[in-house]
Amino acid sequence: MSTRGIATLLALALLACLAVPATSHAQSETTIALGDSVRGRLETPVEVDNFRFQGGVGLRIRIRITADSGMEPAARLEVDNREVWFGGAPGGNVVDSGTLTLDSNNQYLLQIRTANNRAGGYLLETLSSDQSPSIGENGEIKPGQTVSGWLGGPSSGHNYFFFAMAGQTVILSARAGENLTPRLSLQSPSGLILWSERASGPNQPLTLPPIRLVETGMYLVYITAAGDTGGTYELSLSVSQ
Repeated sequence: MSTRGIATLLALALLACLAVPATSHAQSETTIALGDSVRGRLETPVEVDNFRFQGGVGLRIRIRITADSGMEPAARLEVDNREVWFGGAPGGNVVDSGTLTLDSNNQYLLQIRTANNRAGGYLLETLSSDQSPSIGENGEIKPGQTVSGWLGGPSSGHNYFFFAMAGQTVILSARAGENLTPRLSLQSPSGLILWSERASGPNQPLTLPPIRLVETGMYLVYITAAGDTGGTYELSLSVSQ
């Protein structure tokens, strides 16, 4: 083959290589506010979803990701090019950060990906302490569970969270002791107070009427001392279809 023919073939080969796009991890980026619940979907196992939100020094937050069955989500939170938190769900489909205390007033980056080469959809839920007076002090209450605590005095309170689906019905009840007059309040994922009621007096039981939920996401339960003294309590949660 002539030198000119070889040069032509090399030029055609170079053009063919340039026509093939380089392989990269597909990424999308969305700005959210703490307190948002966002549905997303990873179309391929190499895709990464990025979420940015504004942080604040001392702000306490919680992040929960619930993925489709079979998908093992992984999440990484960073600020100022340093990792703040990493979470995975080996053998499961839920990642929960627990309570994180932020130390920067800058924007934070949350990255979500799959850890087991299975793509799928997911629900991202976020919560921050500027939405409740005492986030994380008592943590999660699960359907069918009864938790106990002690309120130190007037106006003191604890909060719990649980996850529920739209269409489910919730019943909350409290048993008070040691002269406590409890107040129960239920807050929706969007921040609405769905119901708030005070017991008739000290040591009196309190049960909220059945509440049918219209949102899917993280709900907050507040139990506070509504009388002149604190005391012990037992809080129960029931969730039904």
